Formats: sequence, C-alpha cells, structure tokens
Amino acid sequence: ERVFFPPPPLSLPFPFHHKDNKHFIIMLSTTRQFCSTASRNFQRQRQIDLLQSCTLNSTLSSLPSHVSSQSSYYSIANAATSVSNTSTQPSTTFFKSESTPFSSPLLESGRSWFEIESLFKNKPSTIKCSSIKNEKLSQNQNLNRVHLPNRFVDKQPYYRISRFNYHSLRQVLLRSGFRRLPLPEPQASAVPPDQPAQAGMVQRDAAAASRLEQRQLKVALTDPDHPWNLFWGRHLPVHMYKHFNPFQKVNHFPGTTTIGRKDAMAQNLDAQAKRMNWRHNHDKTFYPRTFDLPSQMDALKKDMQENPSQKYILKPSAASCGRGISILRAGDFSKLPHKDEGSYVIQHYIDNPHLINGLKYDLRLYVGVSSFNPLKVYLFPDGLTRFATEPYTDNIGNIFSQLTNYSINKHSSTFVKNIDEEDDDMGSKWSVRALQEYFEEQGIDHRPIWSNIEEIIVKTLISCEDTVNSKIDSHLNPKHDNCFEFFGFDVMFDENLKPWLIEVNLLPSLSIPTPIDKKIKMNALGQMFDIVGMTTYDRTNLEKEIDRCFHYVPGYEPYSELLGGKSTKSSLLGEYNQKGSFSPGSLMNLDSMSSGGNVPESIFTPEQNYVIQNAEDELHRKGEYKRIFPPQDGDLRRYDDVFAESRSHNETLVQWEELKQQHLLRGGNMRDLLKIVE
Repeated sequence: ERVFFPPPPLSLPFPFHHKDNKHFIIMLSTTRQFCSTASRNFQRQRQIDLLQSCTLNSTLSSLPSHVSSQSSYYSIANAATSVSNTSTQPSTTFFKSESTPFSSPLLESGRSWFEIESLFKNKPSTIKCSSIKNEKLSQNQNLNRVHLPNRFVDKQPYYRISRFNYHSLRQVLLRSGFRRLPLPEPQASAVPPDQPAQAGMVQRDAAAASRLEQRQLKVALTDPDHPWNLFWGRHLPVHMYKHFNPFQKVNHFPGTTTIGRKDAMAQNLDAQAKRMNWRHNHDKTFYPRTFDLPSQMDALKKDMQENPSQKYILKPSAASCGRGISILRAGDFSKLPHKDEGSYVIQHYIDNPHLINGLKYDLRLYVGVSSFNPLKVYLFPDGLTRFATEPYTDNIGNIFSQLTNYSINKHSSTFVKNIDEEDDDMGSKWSVRALQEYFEEQGIDHRPIWSNIEEIIVKTLISCEDTVNSKIDSHLNPKHDNCFEFFGFDVMFDENLKPWLIEVNLLPSLSIPTPIDKKIKMNALGQMFDIVGMTTYDRTNLEKEIDRCFHYVPGYEPYSELLGGKSTKSSLLGEYNQKGSFSPGSLMNLDSMSSGGNVPESIFTPEQNYVIQNAEDELHRKGEYKRIFPPQDGDLRRYDDVFAESRSHNETLVQWEELKQQHLLRGGNMRDLLKIVE
C-alpha cells in the first residue's frame, strides 16, 4: 500500500498512497555499490522506472500535495502524468544530476516546507524545522505551507556540512525542506615527476592539508553560484565571516573555543572566580579546580603535596569522546605528560559522585545561543543521562566504573542498549526527564537543582562573552546575525546533588545509535533551528531580497554595520534615572494602555525596537526550550554583577522583561504591549 524510495543523499523519502483502484508503484533500479566513484556517480543519477501499469484518470493537480512538493531532484509528477496514457508498458526514464543544482535558476520539480509567521508584520517568516506532528508546540505558531510550483524561481533552502556523520542533523533538515550541497572533493596536488606515487596516495604534511581544507571551505562557502542557507561544521577562519550574506547561518561564533577547549575554559572561569571572589567559596564554585599543563606543573605538584588523598583526572585540552583520559592519585608524578606531549589539563576528581543503583552517571544538556550581543541563552528541557556500566568503586583503573562516556562504555560487556524511545529509564542511557521522574520517586525536589544548573550555564557563557563580542565586532557585520551555537554541556552531581560543570562541547555528538538519542537530539536540533530563524530567499535577486526582508531594520544597508556597540547609555523608555529604572512618564503611558487608552507612540529607539522584536520572535518560536538569559522569572538582575562589562542591548532586554511583568500585573495583554515596538 505504501512504497518508499530509499533516501538519496540530497532528498527525502517520498510516500505514495493508493486510493480505491487508482494506484501506482514506483521502484528504483539501482545497483548499490559503495566502493567505486563510478557507482557513486551512478547513484547521483538515479533512474526512476515505472514498472507497473497504472490507471490514472486524474490530472497532475489531483496528485497528493506531498508527492510533487517534496521531490526536488526527480520529475516524479511528470513521469506519473506520462504513464496515465499508457497501459502495460514501462514508462520513459528520467534523470536529474545532483552535481550542479544551480546550473539554472529554474529547477524541475515543486518543493514545499512550512514557515512560521513573525509576530510583527514587517518581518519575514522563517522556516519551521521542528516536527509539525507535535501539536502542542505548533498550535500557538502561525504556520504557512510554502509551495514552489514547477519552474518557479529557486528559493529552495540548502545546507552544507563538513565531512562528519551528523545523522540527526541531516534528518532534521531534510524533513524541513532543505537540500544538501556537498563540499567539493579534496583535490590532491600533483606528484613531482621524479617521485612515484605511492599506491595512488599523495603524501603531504598536516599543515599543508589544513591549508588545503581551508581553501576548499572558502571556495565552498563563498561561491556565489552555490549559495546556501546553513553551514554546520568546525570553526571557520574568522576572515571568512565577512563574505556571508544576511540570510546565511553558521553554527559557531568566532571565539567560542575559549569555553570549548578545556584549558581555555578553565582560564576564563578562574578569571571570573577571581573577579567575583568565588575561588575559595565552595557554595559559589561550580567547576573542579583545574591546572593547565605544562605551564602550571609547579602549582599542581604543590597542590598534590597539600592534598595527599586527592584524586585527579587528566585530559587532553582539545580531545573528546574519552580519548586520552586517565585517573591518578596525588604523587603519581610519573604518569604526568612530558612537555613535548602537548597541552593537557588535570582536575580535582569528583570522587564522591551521586549514584543510582550503584552506578556513576553524568548529564548531557543541550544549550542554544542565538546571540552574544544581546546575550540570549536557551536550555532544552530534555537531554541524556549517561551511566557507567560497572558499580562505582575505589579502583581508579576500571574505566567502566569511573568514566561515563558513551564512546567508552558501549564496549563494556554489561552495556545495555536502549531499544525503545518510550522506555527512557531503561538501559545505560536515560533521558533527563526520566532522571527527574526518578528524583520525584525518591522524594527529591529537583527544581532547585535545575535552577543551579541554569546558573552554571549562564555564568559559563558570560565568562567568554567579552572575547566573542570583540571578535564579532572585528570580523562580522553585527547586524547580519549570521551565527548561532548549539552546545553540549556535561554536568555531574556529587553525593549532595551539587552540580559540577565537567566540560562544554562545541560539536556535541549528533549520532543516533539508539531510539532515545534520535528522539532527543532531533527535537533539540529542530527547535533550535526554529529559534535561529532561517529565511528563504531568491538567489537570483539577492539585493532585492535583502531589501524586502530587512527593510524593518533601521538604517539598514546591505553589508553595513549598524548594531553591536558597547555603550552603557540607553534611551529605552525615554529617560532612565541613574539606577536604570523606568521614568515615571513612561509608566504613565503604559498605565493608559491598561486602562483602555490609545497605544502610545513608540517610546523606543529604532535599534531597541529591532532588539526587542528579535527577542520576542524567538520566544514565539522557542518550542520546549526555556530562555534562561535574559531570565524571565525570579530576580531579573541576578547576573548583572557577573558581566565584566555592561552592554546596552542586554540592559534593553532586561528592562523590557521588567516592563512586561509590570504591564501584565496591571491586567494588560501582550498584544497591546508589542504594538509599541512595531
């Protein structure tokens, strides 16, 4: 009754339903060989054979919308139409090469996706990437289905990814209407005539390979003939950001390696603790004491002498997946790396972890950052709880009892794999929501624990925001909003359920080895892309599209700098007093709104309108995410003294949240309040 195409690299599965006696079956005639380049090229020109006779009395327009709308590279509708006049003979075959999708501004088949309308009439809609099956999330979003008919000027969203297996990422984007533009294949340099090639491989040193990769990335990401909407991969060289148009998004801000590398994060957090006088306050400290090797070797040896019973964990500064980790006791100087072995960090080991069924565990939490000026941080409510596979003991040589990394414990004979996303409290990997339910069953109130985790995340990001903003000011157009981040925060509890930050992952694993991985990672990614807000555009008329989609930005000119200043002065709501509170005149205007009076004229500057509109649109699209900065509950100013430098846009959003609270307490509604920033 339903036949699916095997998903090709740049396309989605296409469902076909039978209806009464009118049905058709489409098969692929493809030899699946994965060894040779010839077979890969053959797969890119997949042959569609209509093998069974069909009785199609309907016209092309009567085909299901999802048949013609999701086929970007095959003329399925045309093929089906040609068969409607035949009886038993196979149809003509059709080919479409994926190697040059932009060879013409007109593609051959229709495409469709859903878009979320903005809260503000002057702003464009954005592509919806989260699942539309989640009615709870979609019911409050004004969704429109965008359909590009045959031979329509191309506005199809495209993405590029680096050469990693981001399975959940690809699935989220493909189901949302995106198509992939592959990076160019590496081109080996010619072998000198006097040096014979060795088994067809060209030898080159690591530095030359890195330079070659950067050149390929620059060609791929700045090629005007192959524009894209999204790039996902490692950090790009900072000089490449200036080439991006305002519709393009990349998954890293320049400078976030200062928390992605273990040594740099330790330095940032140490500087923050010293400035805030947290270093020797156990209640304020949330990061184990860390030493950077080899530069802090003397300080480490002194610490070992002062704490002879302390255990330590040694990690490479820039490794992941548990590679190079070892645990040692104080005084084990022979196990410390030599100076020529690279950069390492060594931390106080949390030797009193909280246990469940005798097993150690940690959390992988997903955090999105849509902007660093103003800083906007979102926490996904679900994540992964990763267990060690053997009971915790004092034996530091047993990695299956001491370490919680999935990449290590999956090789244990006692590892239990999750096989059902609904059984998220079974096996060696739970969901965070299942852990919260476990706490409730044990009579543990997890709400203050999660409040502490939110505070850890915000303070960690504040520790690097000055560095990130300085790089943004130097290398990006602050107005274009090209960057976002999707972090993986690793957190562990001690026996008192105090959370400790272990590390921050700039590229958290997006593989989906289990159903629970697929469910959590795809939901977190899809809803994060909704927050980021990607907009389609006509690539053949880029300048006109920029004017159409960004005319609401005050004084906007393509590729011109507008925002991002560090001034602490602001004209928000007219005049501030010296403490930054609302002026009485501004509150009187708002009182008139709540009393049924007319909406006052805009009391914000155009730049502040822009900042507030973006923030409110993101809240409208955030799905299950919780915005933890600027905070929306409790003391809205609890992080003011943590910043090394105050920024006017952060102040704008905090003042706006204060205004919202006061307005709603007076019986007002958000619809009226939003009118003053339109």
